[in-house]
Amino acid sequence: MSILSSRPYLTAFLTLFALTSYYYYTATCVTSTKNTITMAATPDLLSHLHVSATQSSTNPPILTLTLKNTHPSTAITLLNWESPLDPLALQLGLVSVYPLEGDEPLPLATIQVSRKLPPGRDQLVALQPGESRAQEVTLREPVVPFKKVAEGPDGKKKVRVVCRGRWKAVWVAAGVEEVGDSALEKMEADEGAVGGQWEAEGVEVEV
Repeated sequence: MSILSSRPYLTAFLTLFALTSYYYYTATCVTSTKNTITMAATPDLLSHLHVSATQSSTNPPILTLTLKNTHPSTAITLLNWESPLDPLALQLGLVSVYPLEGDEPLPLATIQVSRKLPPGRDQLVALQPGESRAQEVTLREPVVPFKKVAEGPDGKKKVRVVCRGRWKAVWVAAGVEEVGDSALEKMEADEGAVGGQWEAEGVEVEV
């Protein structure tokens, strides 16, 4: 076969090789970018998760826990377990209740839970820069022993509430879909995640 007669086959082969190389390079770049974004999480990221507590109702006494991403440009996705947004915050002991004149917290009826692993994506919360999420925690009996709270001079019962817990896993990610299955399984042990303690400033609550 002459070189001229084989030229169409050579052209087709070179075209196929070029297309294959392009798609491989594109896929590699996309994967590398995602890995870089995920691995950008550092302990300093936690300083941009601001937690605050306020009383939003007195009857029943309701505490509103607010979590805000204060980072000016970075989106954050976190696992809500043991966070201010954990639906079981009161029962798990993330909320401590103190008499106004005392350093010993009231004995709360807390529980221990065994959660299914790995966590589902419905347990993840994504916060864009400047975005806030909040949840209400009702201080109720028998979890909180209100009978142990003495009335003040004004005839009202007041306590000091402090909320604290642990970030189980925090990622640099704009949405829950950006956290891979492997990262969910590893949680804080994932190389792209960070974890640590959190605490909200104490607040006086009328009960």
